Amino acid sequence: MGTVQLLLVFLCSFSASLGVPREDLYPFGPSNGDKVLRKGDDVSSKEIPLDIDIGFFNKRHRSIFVNSNGHLSFVTELPRHKSDLILPRIGYEVIAVFLADIDTTTDESGNIYYRKEVANQQLLNRASRSIQQHFKNVNNFRAKMLFIATWDRVGYYDRQHDLVNTFQVVLATDGRDTFALFHYVDINWIQSWGKNAPLAPDVPAQAGFDAGDKRRGLTLPGSATKGATNFALWSNVNSPGVWMFHIGFTNGDNVKAADANSGQDKGDKADNTCASQASTCHSDAQCIDYNPGFCCKCVAPFFGNGKDCLEPGVPQRVNGIVTGTINGQQVGPTDLHSYIVTSDGRAYTAVSRIPPSIGYSMQSLAPVGGILGWLFAKPERPGSKNGYMVAGGRMNRTVTVRFQSTGDVLTVRQHFEGHNALNYMQMQTYINGTIPEIQEGQKVTIDDYNEEFRRISAGQMRSYSDRVYRLDGVAYRYSVDQTVVYEACEYEPQDTDSMKLGVSRNFVVYDPKEMIVRYALTNRVSPMASSDPCVSSGQICDENAACTPVGQQYQCRCKNGYQGNGITCEDIDECATGRDTCHPNARCYNTDGGHECRCEAGYVGDGRNCQTEINCQNCHVHAQCIFDVSGLFHRCQCHEGYTGDGKDCTRIQYEIGCNVVNNCDINAQCVPVEGVYQCRCNQGYYGDGQRCLPSNDCSVVNNCDVNAQCLYENGRYQCRCNSGYRGDGQTCQQANDCSVLSNCHPNARCIDVGGGSYQCRCALGYGGDGYTCTPEQCNVIDICDRNAQCVPDAILRRYVCQCREGYTGNGRTCTPSVMPCNQVNNCDPNADCLYESSTGAYRCICRQGYEGDGYACRPGANCRNNPNICDPNAACTLAGSDYVCLCNRGYRGDGKRCYASSAADSYLLYTQGMSIMQVPFNPSQREPGKQVLLIPGQTAIGIDVDCYERSIYWTDVSNRVIRQARLDGSDQKIVIKDLGSPEGVAVDWVSRNMYWSDSALDRIEVARLDGSYRKTLFKTGLVNPRGIAVDPARGNMYWADWNRREPKIEVANMDGTNRRIFVQDNLLLPNGLTMDYSSQQLCWGDAGTQRVECMRIDGVGRRTIYGLASYPFGLASTDTTIYWTDWETKTIPNIDKNGGRPNEALSLPVGGNGKLYGISVVRNQCPAGSNACARNNGGCRFLCLPTQYGGHTCACPDNVDENECNELLLKL
Repeated sequence: MGTVQLLLVFLCSFSASLGVPREDLYPFGPSNGDKVLRKGDDVSSKEIPLDIDIGFFNKRHRSIFVNSNGHLSFVTELPRHKSDLILPRIGYEVIAVFLADIDTTTDESGNIYYRKEVANQQLLNRASRSIQQHFKNVNNFRAKMLFIATWDRVGYYDRQHDLVNTFQVVLATDGRDTFALFHYVDINWIQSWGKNAPLAPDVPAQAGFDAGDKRRGLTLPGSATKGATNFALWSNVNSPGVWMFHIGFTNGDNVKAADANSGQDKGDKADNTCASQASTCHSDAQCIDYNPGFCCKCVAPFFGNGKDCLEPGVPQRVNGIVTGTINGQQVGPTDLHSYIVTSDGRAYTAVSRIPPSIGYSMQSLAPVGGILGWLFAKPERPGSKNGYMVAGGRMNRTVTVRFQSTGDVLTVRQHFEGHNALNYMQMQTYINGTIPEIQEGQKVTIDDYNEEFRRISAGQMRSYSDRVYRLDGVAYRYSVDQTVVYEACEYEPQDTDSMKLGVSRNFVVYDPKEMIVRYALTNRVSPMASSDPCVSSGQICDENAACTPVGQQYQCRCKNGYQGNGITCEDIDECATGRDTCHPNARCYNTDGGHECRCEAGYVGDGRNCQTEINCQNCHVHAQCIFDVSGLFHRCQCHEGYTGDGKDCTRIQYEIGCNVVNNCDINAQCVPVEGVYQCRCNQGYYGDGQRCLPSNDCSVVNNCDVNAQCLYENGRYQCRCNSGYRGDGQTCQQANDCSVLSNCHPNARCIDVGGGSYQCRCALGYGGDGYTCTPEQCNVIDICDRNAQCVPDAILRRYVCQCREGYTGNGRTCTPSVMPCNQVNNCDPNADCLYESSTGAYRCICRQGYEGDGYACRPGANCRNNPNICDPNAACTLAGSDYVCLCNRGYRGDGKRCYASSAADSYLLYTQGMSIMQVPFNPSQREPGKQVLLIPGQTAIGIDVDCYERSIYWTDVSNRVIRQARLDGSDQKIVIKDLGSPEGVAVDWVSRNMYWSDSALDRIEVARLDGSYRKTLFKTGLVNPRGIAVDPARGNMYWADWNRREPKIEVANMDGTNRRIFVQDNLLLPNGLTMDYSSQQLCWGDAGTQRVECMRIDGVGRRTIYGLASYPFGLASTDTTIYWTDWETKTIPNIDKNGGRPNEALSLPVGGNGKLYGISVVRNQCPAGSNACARNNGGCRFLCLPTQYGGHTCACPDNVDENECNELLLKL
């Protein structure tokens, strides 16, 4: 396949007759014996028999079809225009003279004529002479038949005729050789409105040939781009608007264009100036005249080399094929896919179908995708040029990789073909050579590196760099020598000969299950300057600061976790200043540059989230597990009549019961308790029975203040003021101190001064009133570490603390300097000395199963070391690098406490106006279901369940909010506000996010389950988005768009990338969606077709489960059954997911009848599967959004400045 590279001829202006004069076309019309194709949109002729064979590639044909959309076809008609049919990979034998969505429905939209010509010898001789003139070695060619098709003044979809085009194709054959002649009179439009716009707009018109094997073909210059307007301006035979090709018989080769230097020039001879050649520049570029030639330059803000220009900030995608040999093993042909975030220069590359035998070793081949980093590197300064600004999208690259330790050498050759009609860049990669073997389980990392791309001649760049990759921390060097050859404009003055590429955050991994090698890297490009201001000046910056060049100057900026002017940086004590992220039930420990959180005794968690630890194992038979409010933990407590610690309880022996000696209070009664008579105070009194006092118990008498709650504490109910209020519970006043207002200075603390009052007091080393605190110098107050001294600083002009020799720190905290372990092996026996690229130094790291600082390691507190941590109904399982407790199948819990799951834990929830109803899978008189909650004024629509926390989320279209509650309806709250018309909602229980559709705002959005970090994923191409479903394990999300003109179901990665149509054919009113996780298929209900259908997530196997659904709205599924709500029958029909006869509709509980909306399944166990966001939020600061193949994206919320967010992400 390829693009015609021919001599082009141009005209100076764009007029009504740009190309072939109308009178020079081969005669056409009814008067010349032409047939007229019936008018309309997407029309084809019947099969047209031919008298003489037409050769096309290596086949011969005796019939042909004329299609209204500007093309001829063999074997079958191809009437329908599809935006995703791209030459030369259509998959059918096609001759496209102007492939576009042509519409001749109206009288003003032109006509299409065609005929075969065998009798008009004058026309046969004309064609023969033209072919002999423009092709070599065909002097004996004599045309025996012509096939002529003419599109005369044709318009475009939908019934538009304000602009019209005229063009013609002539096929000339002698029964063996066949030639195609394209004639363009004028091109006034190249793109229709598009049947699938705006989601899938039409590509510009295409012209060329397709062999049908998705391998061979040829396209005209400008095909599928804005350059299609030049079909009538350019030529391959020196005659504007005329193109000639030898299309058969090709003996297995490709179509061949006419010889470029033949023929007579019928147009104005082109000169080498913008006056005649400006059309060769990209549509977003300008033509600039130099002496003696011209060059193209992209117009800001677009970037590129002038022939290819891209919009800044738009992610780029690269697709390609990889073939070759590595270590003697054949590679491919296999797929390469790259995704580049141009806004920050981050490039992701994946090579598929790589077997483990070489997959692990290929982790050292980051140079395969490294070229994409150079192409789209983020420019650091004015004058910086990345590869695309230099070479555009068409170039050749040769790379030689030499591994110094083993002597292995590998060569990579890559050919870039530019962007295709779908705006994907095409790249072919050929690999040959040997690489060092890397074993399964070895950790591969790549150090940051810099390399210089130097222009060695016009159209040629060269780069050589030494790099380091590490196996389990051990360094191995290799060199990369690469040459890039491209078409350069020789007339443009060169402002610089070289650029420096900085590459960081390298990531490589091989997934043996998916057989994919993944590479990722961040790229920055800047001019090679004579001197870097930070090389000489950066040493003045504090060791905890970064030097940033600013022109020829520099700035020192303290790193995250430090504060100061950059020349001196001090650790921020997050714990003292209240900037920590610890849970209220955790303790904060300041560290150098950050802080750690550890849960208090009686709590478990990571310190940022702490939950009450349940310590009720082994309670005595005469004891119960209670929650101790005073200590905020669970404990065992002996029953009344028994004494002990709850683990061991003994019966209290009374000498004489009150039935013998009446020693009870007048407000008490003598009652038997487990065989012994005891005094018990009457209701409204409390005490030991022998002495009873009035209770004033708030559970009896509601005597609490309106700003207080009645809580059970220390064996009785008492009034406690709400947060933000002070008092005895019966009288509460709003607090106005710092414990509520949090209005202390960052360098101050809120201190309890007694009497329920709090005051702001500046931290040690600061002076002020607590609301304003300024640093006090160490010559005024002794704030230095005992291993530091107070010295004057000439630069800061103040006194500072400075650690003494042999100690390191900020002067306020000094620790003994530690000799690196690669010089002195001072690691614990259970630790290894490993290189840490983030710090650029060696340090001791405890081995798996141990914890500590590396110098002292102790067995970690996990179930491998202590199996008793796990519940008897749980197993100790390796998860990542740690051992965790997981409940056995049939049980649920956190692994330390597991509870038996039962059928009662699984049921259906559905929304019904103001109510949410619960119904069992098999309702009965004993268990008919019930109303879970009712909120007057709401209209609940979509509903989904968080199976992990066992909570409900639903959309309220009346109040334009999303609400949350527990499964029993308690703890109701609003988590998302300010919506338009929220409809569908889907919970990603793994990543702890929720997704929803809004049919008023026409958006798909995502947020954390608590409503924070809201982000819009899609706001274009949506009309009435409704049902939505997610597949967290595979990183996909699906939604239905109830667009009556173009209904569809779409799919995308859960971070909003890779959006595409999942189902579009045979839909009318798609409503609810549900994921069947057990069979990996998506199911939907369509109220228009009255069908319930399912299709596998790979897009095959679509089938109708039930074809007589009256009006399906919501949809839900279990492992065996599909349920839906029906607006007409007002029931919950259901059917086996394999189809067949439907089951009996579920009977609804009292109060649950009427119009039913959304429906969801409550499961006793979450579906199997995990993703990259499951642990520690994927390492993300804000949103962690899963993607396909186990990937994830750290996304920025809409209300966070993107620059600030990206900066934060880079620091994580």
